[in-house]
Amino acid sequence: MKPDFKISLGGIDRTPALRPILSSISVIDKPGIDADSCDITLKATRSLAIPESGTDVTVWFGYKESGVSEVFKGVLDKVG
Repeated sequence: MKPDFKISLGGIDRTPALRPILSSISVIDKPGIDADSCDITLKATRSLAIPESGTDVTVWFGYKESGVSEVFKGVLDKVG
């Protein structure tokens, strides 16, 4: 099976623009009331519009053959 993902920023699917420059995605599901976190690393191969802090971010993981499921929903707090 082939891994797949989807990323939306501000409610808009940005996967097609991010797929060719994605280096890595990691999601950490923290226990209890601690906030979960998500890190997305992109290759800086071209200029990109940087989303503003406070932008809604949703990430889905799965497989091309069976589809993707939401694994993270949060708010962008820093770009660096």
